[in-house]
Amino acid sequence: MYAVLTVLIILVGVIALFSTLLVGKEVNTTIKKLEETVSQEEHDKLLKEHYFKSKRVNILVLIFIYAATFLLAIIAMVIYIVNR
Repeated sequence: MYAVLTVLIILVGVIALFSTLLVGKEVNTTIKKLEETVSQEEHDKLLKEHYFKSKRVNILVLIFIYAATFLLAIIAMVIYIVNR
């Protein structure tokens, strides 16, 4: 039983890390595209077209990822304590 919980916690941690890296990669891509714009007009055009996701969306995704991770870790800890 403890091996299953350990594997579950490690798996959830790896999924959270992978998801965080994906969000970070998306933010880096956004920043690079904005930095590559030649003129201020082009820069403003990209922002007005909603080409890029807002920071709020990325923050909400990260909050969801870590809330789910925290919840699963708490559930695993409760299972561990009950089955002691």
